[in-house]
Amino acid sequence: MRIFLGLFTNMDFIIKDYDMGRFKEISPAKPSKEILSEPGEVLYLLRQKEDCERLIDRKLFEFLKEGFKGTRKLGGNACNSALVLSELGIPSVLSCPVRPESIMEILGKHKEVKLADKRGFLDPVKAARKDPEYEHLSFEKKDHRNIFTFDPMSYECMLDEHFWEKIKLADILWLCGFHLVSWKHKNRVDLISDMLTEARCKVHLELGEGTETVSYAIRKLIENGVLHSLGMNEQETRFIGLKGDPLKNTNFFSDFMIANGLERLTIHSKTYRFTFFRKDREKNARAGEESVRLSAAKTFGSIRENLGRVSKLERYKLKKTEGKNFVMIPAYVTPRPKFLTGLGDACSIVDAMISLK
Repeated sequence: MRIFLGLFTNMDFIIKDYDMGRFKEISPAKPSKEILSEPGEVLYLLRQKEDCERLIDRKLFEFLKEGFKGTRKLGGNACNSALVLSELGIPSVLSCPVRPESIMEILGKHKEVKLADKRGFLDPVKAARKDPEYEHLSFEKKDHRNIFTFDPMSYECMLDEHFWEKIKLADILWLCGFHLVSWKHKNRVDLISDMLTEARCKVHLELGEGTETVSYAIRKLIENGVLHSLGMNEQETRFIGLKGDPLKNTNFFSDFMIANGLERLTIHSKTYRFTFFRKDREKNARAGEESVRLSAAKTFGSIRENLGRVSKLERYKLKKTEGKNFVMIPAYVTPRPKFLTGLGDACSIVDAMISLK
């Protein structure tokens, strides 16, 4: 089984225990446009105490980068997923529209990750180029993270041409990143969707909080009949029209899945995994259980080193429920998680890999 992962790979700059003094004498301002340009807009979002991911301009990026200390790690939704699979010993082909030596060197330490090239599939270090490096700023608190991004690669939806040239060889394509693409460049969604009409892979689309291009991507992939599986967190359910608590709107998700020809639809929350499916109840339930188990281990760092700790954790006080075409599984409680950025990608790729193979 060959798993392809797109759209983007970048560096993350993780900022913990940050001092809000950087925003001294700055008033919070509710964001009203696609790209943030004022420190007050960042301050407003940091005070909301919930996950978000927003585009920012270069000047605001430099203001934040100069004012906060942090640690660097590989990032990007696709890259996060590739690293999870590599840790589990599962090979994947990763999309890297830009391939700076700095990122390729770190990525090369993960032996199961390959990049597409005109010569075939290569180790990352052999595919390095003199490309620019893009860095996403992730502010992490105890139970949420806020990501601010100045990244022309994502904004313009640059494509890894060798990755897409070989998409016909994929069995599963896991996609995420359209939420970082500007509406001005939504034609790239059309291009990807058209390429997928000639592929035979199962396609999972994971949503994200950001631009409205993600809504366009949902519609386009469904209209072209190339989307099999759709995933999101509870806030992102608004992109498919839900208003209200996902756990109280079972019929909405069931109807959406059937009306749009999907095989499955999943909602992952800090407290649960909620999955709807047309068939394979046992496989989807197993996928949900594994996704909450492995993502709980990921909150401590290494998945393999911490799997044993998960069995000792309590679950959120929700009752596991099953219906005709759905299952809801409570997640594990990790009181002091060390890592938050990338957890959604971790549980999503594990869920999609098991359920779609």
